[in-house]
Amino acid sequence: MTPYISESERKAASRMTWSTVVTHVRETDRCSEQEARRQIGNAIADSKLFPRWTDKPIGSPIPGTKISRAPITSTLIFPYDTPPRDADYWLECEIDPTDPDRVLEPPPYDSSMADKRTAKRLDKTRRYRKPTFDRFHVFRLWPIAKAASTEAEKTDASHASRNDTNIQYNHWLSDFREVHKRYPTREDDEKWGSEHHISRTRVRELRREFLPDEVKKGGAPKKGKPGEK
Repeated sequence: MTPYISESERKAASRMTWSTVVTHVRETDRCSEQEARRQIGNAIADSKLFPRWTDKPIGSPIPGTKISRAPITSTLIFPYDTPPRDADYWLECEIDPTDPDRVLEPPPYDSSMADKRTAKRLDKTRRYRKPTFDRFHVFRLWPIAKAASTEAEKTDASHASRNDTNIQYNHWLSDFREVHKRYPTREDDEKWGSEHHISRTRVRELRREFLPDEVKKGGAPKKGKPGEK
C-alpha cells in the first residue's frame, strides 16, 4: 500500500535547496562545483530555472533611525523580491560559511553608480538568504539517468524518477481538487501527463495507485459531499 504523503511533504519534496542542486548537477555531469554553478546560472538567465527566496525581505530602516521596519509578510506588497536572474551572480555568489544552502544576496545598488563609501555602507545591510528550486525543472534539465553508468545506478535512477513522478502527481492531484472540487478524469490526467512528458502508461499507473476505485476508470466524476475537497 502506498504511504500517504501530506500536503506539506509534497511541497517540500517538490523543491530543492542550493547545495542539493549544485550536488545534483555535479554528479549528473561529473563536473566541478564551478562548472555546476555556471550551468545553473545559465539556466536561470535563460528562464529554464526559477529560484525563489524562502524568507521574506526585511523592511528598510525608518528614516532618521537605525531601526528596521517590520519584515514584509506579503509578496503582494513586495512583488519583485526574487533572486537575481544574472548568470554571473550564481557563478560568483558567496556561500554562508555556516549554511551551504544560503547565499549572500546581491548588492542593493548599481556598482557603476555608487561611490565606494556608499557601497561600503550598503554592503553592511546585505544578508545570507536561502533560495530554492523546483525539483521537476532541475531533473528535466539534468536527468538522473544521464549520470547512471552501471546497471545498479540505472536501477537507482529509475526508482528515484518513479518516486519523483509520484510526488508530482500527488501535487497536481491536490491542486486540481482544490480548484475543481472533484477528482481529475482520465482525460484531465493524460493532458497533464503530456504537458510534463509523462507517458499515458505511467499516467494510468498513477491513477491506479492514487485515485479511489470509483474514479479510476474515467468518465463523469462523482460530486463530493458539501464542503468536501
